[in-house]
Amino acid sequence: MDDEKFLDDEKFLLDIYDKNINERNFRRDRNWEALKLVIGAYIGLAGLSFFKDEQNALVILILALAVLATIYMLRNLYRYNDSKEIGLKIEQALGLFEKGKFIEGDSLFPSKRTDEEPKSTGSYLFIIYIWLFALAASVAILFSQDNLSEPCILQGPISGNCNLDMTLKDFFHLL
Repeated sequence: MDDEKFLDDEKFLLDIYDKNINERNFRRDRNWEALKLVIGAYIGLAGLSFFKDEQNALVILILALAVLATIYMLRNLYRYNDSKEIGLKIEQALGLFEKGKFIEGDSLFPSKRTDEEPKSTGSYLFIIYIWLFALAASVAILFSQDNLSEPCILQGPISGNCNLDMTLKDFFHLL
């Protein structure tokens, strides 16, 4: 009877463990998809600035998108870390760290793995990318209309008609 209960418990733990791994993969992949979406939106808004005269509104949209994306990434990171802690508890309950349970004289997973703190460098790197691209798109928008009288692509910068000179004073005036 106890063996049956143990097998049922083990099957239950394996089922939960599989779902836990799928959730962690989903959260990791979701961050990557969100990053691509946000960067695409930045590029679209920066491109829109060549056709619209509302640079300040577009910059505000970019900054608002950066704030929302940062909040989303941080919430997703906290959920991922919670899921990782649950996964570790399941691994311990399954005995994956016990010496001799699956491999004679050794454990299936190294015991140092139980002491590891969840890593979040990838999520923080995504957040840094979000803000770097937000800054780059904002600068591109602010310089898109005020600085160029005609598109340099059509004239060519060698023609001398492109106004690419801007002082620091002019830049801060735009802000």
